[in-house]
Amino acid sequence: HKIDVAWYSEVNKYLLRRIPAAGGHIFTGRGCPFDCGFCAANAVWSANSSDTTRAPKARWRPLDHVMAELHAFEKVHKFDFFYILDDVFGLTEDEIREFCAAYKKSGLKMLWGAETRVNCVRNIEILKVMRDAGCVQLDFGVETGSPKLLKIVNKGITVDQTVRAFALCKKAAAKNPALRIVATSATLDVDKFCDYFQCTRRLEIPGRTFPVERVFLKKPCDDYFEEALLTVMTIH
Repeated sequence: HKIDVAWYSEVNKYLLRRIPAAGGHIFTGRGCPFDCGFCAANAVWSANSSDTTRAPKARWRPLDHVMAELHAFEKVHKFDFFYILDDVFGLTEDEIREFCAAYKKSGLKMLWGAETRVNCVRNIEILKVMRDAGCVQLDFGVETGSPKLLKIVNKGITVDQTVRAFALCKKAAAKNPALRIVATSATLDVDKFCDYFQCTRRLEIPGRTFPVERVFLKKPCDDYFEEALLTVMTIH
Protein backbone atom coordinates (compact mmCIF):
# COMPACT_ATOMS: atom_id res chain seq x y z
CA HIS A 1 0.00 0.00 0.00
CA LYS A 2 3.03 2.30 0.18
CA ILE A 3 3.67 2.12 -3.58
CA ASP A 4 2.03 4.74 -5.76
CA VAL A 5 0.40 2.28 -8.17
CA ALA A 6 -1.37 5.13 -9.98
CA TRP A 7 2.02 6.43 -11.16
CA TYR A 8 3.07 2.98 -12.40
CA SER A 9 -0.25 2.35 -14.13
CA GLU A 10 -0.24 5.48 -16.27
CA VAL A 11 -0.65 4.88 -19.98
CA ASN A 12 2.69 4.76 -21.82
CA LYS A 13 4.01 3.54 -25.17
CA TYR A 14 7.04 1.59 -23.94
CA LEU A 15 5.52 -1.53 -22.38
CA LEU A 16 3.79 -2.61 -25.59
CA ARG A 17 5.98 -1.51 -28.50
CA ARG A 18 4.90 2.02 -29.44
CA ILE A 19 1.22 1.34 -28.65
CA PRO A 20 -0.23 3.36 -25.74
CA ALA A 21 -1.29 0.97 -22.98
CA ALA A 22 -1.58 0.76 -19.22
CA GLY A 23 0.05 -2.33 -17.81
CA GLY A 24 2.72 -3.94 -15.70
CA HIS A 25 5.36 -6.63 -15.54
CA ILE A 26 4.95 -10.04 -13.96
CA PHE A 27 7.21 -13.01 -13.23
CA THR A 28 5.90 -16.52 -13.81
CA GLY A 29 9.27 -18.03 -12.89
CA ARG A 30 12.97 -17.39 -12.57
CA GLY A 31 16.25 -18.91 -13.69
CA CYS A 32 17.69 -19.94 -17.05
CA PRO A 33 19.54 -23.15 -17.94
CA PHE A 34 21.58 -21.43 -20.65
CA ASP A 35 24.93 -19.79 -20.03
CA CYS A 36 25.30 -16.76 -22.31
CA GLY A 37 28.65 -15.09 -21.67
CA PHE A 38 27.18 -11.58 -21.46
CA CYS A 39 24.17 -12.31 -19.21
CA ALA A 40 24.05 -11.85 -15.44
CA ALA A 41 21.12 -14.23 -14.85
CA ASN A 42 23.23 -17.25 -14.01
CA ALA A 43 25.58 -15.22 -11.80
CA VAL A 44 22.62 -13.81 -9.87
CA TRP A 45 20.73 -17.06 -9.33
CA SER A 46 23.87 -19.15 -8.80
CA ALA A 47 24.68 -16.95 -5.81
CA ASN A 48 21.85 -18.75 -4.01
CA SER A 49 22.94 -22.21 -5.14
CA SER A 50 25.30 -24.60 -3.37
CA ASP A 51 26.68 -25.72 -6.75
CA THR A 52 28.07 -22.65 -8.50
CA THR A 53 29.63 -24.71 -11.30
CA ARG A 54 26.28 -25.34 -12.97
CA ALA A 55 23.63 -23.04 -14.35
CA PRO A 56 20.65 -22.90 -11.95
CA LYS A 57 17.51 -24.68 -13.04
CA ALA A 58 14.43 -22.65 -13.93
CA ARG A 59 11.74 -22.51 -11.25
CA TRP A 60 8.10 -21.62 -11.84
CA ARG A 61 5.59 -19.97 -9.55
CA PRO A 62 2.32 -21.81 -8.85
CA LEU A 63 -0.09 -20.85 -11.62
CA ASP A 64 -2.87 -19.97 -9.19
CA HIS A 65 -0.58 -17.33 -7.64
CA VAL A 66 0.22 -15.93 -11.08
CA MET A 67 -3.46 -15.80 -12.07
CA ALA A 68 -4.37 -14.07 -8.80
CA GLU A 69 -1.79 -11.40 -9.52
CA LEU A 70 -3.05 -10.97 -13.08
CA HIS A 71 -6.60 -10.73 -11.75
CA ALA A 72 -5.49 -7.78 -9.60
CA PHE A 73 -3.83 -6.22 -12.65
CA GLU A 74 -7.08 -6.17 -14.61
CA LYS A 75 -9.80 -5.85 -11.97
CA VAL A 76 -8.10 -3.65 -9.39
CA HIS A 77 -5.56 -1.59 -11.32
CA LYS A 78 -7.46 -1.59 -14.65
CA PHE A 79 -4.46 -2.71 -16.70
CA ASP A 80 -5.05 -3.70 -20.31
CA PHE A 81 -1.64 -5.29 -20.92
CA PHE A 82 1.04 -7.24 -19.05
CA TYR A 83 4.55 -8.34 -19.93
CA ILE A 84 6.14 -11.56 -18.67
CA LEU A 85 9.61 -10.61 -17.46
CA ASP A 86 11.03 -14.09 -16.78
CA ASP A 87 14.69 -14.74 -17.57
CA VAL A 88 13.32 -16.83 -20.42
CA PHE A 89 9.65 -17.64 -20.96
CA GLY A 90 8.59 -20.89 -22.61
CA LEU A 91 11.52 -23.19 -21.91
CA THR A 92 9.14 -26.09 -22.52
CA GLU A 93 5.96 -26.34 -24.54
CA ASP A 94 4.17 -27.75 -21.50
CA GLU A 95 4.96 -24.55 -19.60
CA ILE A 96 3.48 -22.44 -22.39
CA ARG A 97 0.37 -24.59 -22.78
CA GLU A 98 -0.32 -24.66 -19.03
CA PHE A 99 0.03 -20.90 -18.69
CA CYS A 100 -2.14 -20.16 -21.74
CA ALA A 101 -4.83 -22.63 -20.65
CA ALA A 102 -4.95 -21.14 -17.15
CA TYR A 103 -5.10 -17.61 -18.54
CA LYS A 104 -7.95 -18.41 -20.94
CA LYS A 105 -9.83 -20.18 -18.15
CA SER A 106 -9.45 -17.11 -15.91
CA GLY A 107 -11.61 -15.06 -18.27
CA LEU A 108 -9.17 -12.13 -18.16
CA LYS A 109 -8.98 -10.02 -21.31
CA MET A 110 -5.59 -8.32 -21.07
CA LEU A 111 -3.22 -8.65 -24.02
CA TRP A 112 0.31 -9.71 -23.17
CA GLY A 113 3.87 -10.21 -24.32
CA ALA A 114 6.98 -12.10 -23.27
CA GLU A 115 10.66 -12.60 -24.00
CA THR A 116 11.99 -15.97 -25.10
CA ARG A 117 14.72 -17.60 -27.18
CA VAL A 118 14.60 -18.66 -30.82
CA ASN A 119 15.48 -22.25 -29.89
CA CYS A 120 12.40 -22.40 -27.65
CA VAL A 121 10.06 -21.79 -30.60
CA ARG A 122 10.07 -24.95 -32.69
CA ASN A 123 6.60 -25.22 -34.26
CA ILE A 124 3.74 -22.99 -35.26
CA GLU A 125 1.18 -24.78 -33.09
CA ILE A 126 2.68 -23.43 -29.87
CA LEU A 127 2.65 -19.92 -31.34
CA LYS A 128 -1.03 -20.31 -32.19
CA VAL A 129 -1.70 -21.35 -28.59
CA MET A 130 -0.03 -18.15 -27.38
CA ARG A 131 -1.77 -16.02 -29.99
CA ASP A 132 -5.20 -17.40 -29.09
CA ALA A 133 -4.48 -16.69 -25.40
CA GLY A 134 -3.90 -12.99 -26.11
CA CYS A 135 -0.15 -12.80 -26.84
CA VAL A 136 0.59 -9.93 -29.21
CA GLN A 137 4.30 -9.40 -28.57
CA LEU A 138 7.13 -11.93 -28.48
CA ASP A 139 10.71 -10.66 -28.10
CA PHE A 140 13.80 -12.67 -29.01
CA GLY A 141 17.33 -11.97 -27.85
CA VAL A 142 19.14 -12.87 -31.08
CA GLU A 143 22.22 -10.70 -30.37
CA THR A 144 23.93 -11.30 -33.73
CA GLY A 145 23.64 -13.03 -37.09
CA SER A 146 27.27 -14.11 -37.03
CA PRO A 147 27.83 -17.81 -36.22
CA LYS A 148 31.33 -16.93 -35.00
CA LEU A 149 30.09 -14.31 -32.54
CA LEU A 150 27.28 -16.58 -31.34
CA LYS A 151 29.89 -19.18 -30.46
CA ILE A 152 32.17 -16.65 -28.77
CA VAL A 153 29.43 -15.37 -26.46
CA ASN A 154 28.16 -18.91 -25.87
CA LYS A 155 24.64 -17.97 -26.94
CA GLY A 156 23.59 -21.56 -27.57
CA ILE A 157 21.57 -20.84 -30.72
CA THR A 158 22.20 -20.99 -34.47
CA VAL A 159 21.35 -18.63 -37.31
CA ASP A 160 19.07 -21.32 -38.76
CA GLN A 161 17.08 -21.40 -35.51
CA THR A 162 16.68 -17.61 -35.69
CA VAL A 163 15.43 -17.77 -39.28
CA ARG A 164 13.02 -20.58 -38.38
CA ALA A 165 11.60 -18.78 -35.34
CA PHE A 166 11.07 -15.54 -37.27
CA ALA A 167 9.41 -17.39 -40.15
CA LEU A 168 7.07 -19.22 -37.76
CA CYS A 169 6.13 -15.94 -36.07
CA LYS A 170 5.38 -14.37 -39.42
CA LYS A 171 3.16 -17.30 -40.34
CA ALA A 172 1.36 -17.18 -36.98
CA ALA A 173 0.83 -13.43 -37.34
CA ALA A 174 -0.87 -13.82 -40.72
CA LYS A 175 -4.25 -14.26 -39.03
CA ASN A 176 -3.60 -11.72 -36.29
CA PRO A 177 -2.89 -8.20 -37.62
CA ALA A 178 -2.18 -7.03 -34.06
CA LEU A 179 0.96 -9.19 -33.92
CA ARG A 180 4.12 -7.56 -35.26
CA ILE A 181 7.75 -8.61 -35.62
CA VAL A 182 10.27 -5.83 -34.99
CA ALA A 183 13.93 -6.55 -35.78
CA THR A 184 16.69 -4.10 -34.86
CA SER A 185 20.38 -4.57 -35.55
CA ALA A 186 23.56 -2.68 -36.33
CA THR A 187 25.15 -5.65 -38.11
CA LEU A 188 22.22 -7.26 -39.96
CA ASP A 189 22.28 -7.60 -43.76
CA VAL A 190 19.07 -5.61 -44.20
CA ASP A 191 18.54 -6.40 -47.89
CA LYS A 192 18.73 -10.17 -47.39
CA PHE A 193 16.56 -9.99 -44.27
CA CYS A 194 13.84 -7.94 -45.99
CA ASP A 195 13.89 -10.12 -49.10
CA TYR A 196 13.49 -13.29 -47.07
CA PHE A 197 10.72 -12.04 -44.78
CA GLN A 198 9.12 -9.73 -47.36
CA CYS A 199 9.23 -6.78 -44.97
CA THR A 200 6.62 -4.12 -45.62
CA ARG A 201 8.25 -1.40 -43.52
CA ARG A 202 11.93 -0.55 -43.27
CA LEU A 203 13.54 2.19 -41.20
CA GLU A 204 17.22 3.05 -41.51
CA ILE A 205 18.94 5.33 -38.99
CA PRO A 206 22.21 6.68 -40.42
CA GLY A 207 25.26 7.47 -38.33
CA ARG A 208 25.69 6.93 -34.62
CA THR A 209 23.03 7.82 -32.09
CA PHE A 210 25.69 8.74 -29.54
CA PRO A 211 29.36 9.70 -29.91
CA VAL A 212 31.61 6.66 -29.76
CA GLU A 213 35.22 6.77 -28.63
CA ARG A 214 37.42 4.20 -30.33
CA VAL A 215 40.27 2.73 -28.32
CA PHE A 216 42.87 0.50 -29.97
CA LEU A 217 45.21 -1.96 -28.27
CA LYS A 218 48.91 -1.22 -28.49
CA LYS A 219 49.67 -4.88 -29.22
CA PRO A 220 47.78 -8.11 -30.09
CA CYS A 221 46.21 -10.21 -27.33
CA ASP A 222 45.07 -13.83 -27.02
CA ASP A 223 41.39 -13.13 -26.29
CA TYR A 224 39.94 -9.92 -27.73
CA PHE A 225 36.49 -10.58 -26.28
CA GLU A 226 37.84 -10.86 -22.73
CA GLU A 227 40.08 -7.84 -23.26
CA ALA A 228 37.09 -5.79 -24.44
CA LEU A 229 35.12 -6.74 -21.32
CA LEU A 230 38.04 -5.81 -19.06
CA THR A 231 38.36 -2.48 -20.84
CA VAL A 232 34.66 -1.70 -20.41
CA MET A 233 34.80 -2.60 -16.71
CA THR A 234 37.85 -0.36 -16.29
CA ILE A 235 36.11 2.57 -17.96
CA HIS A 236 32.96 2.23 -15.85
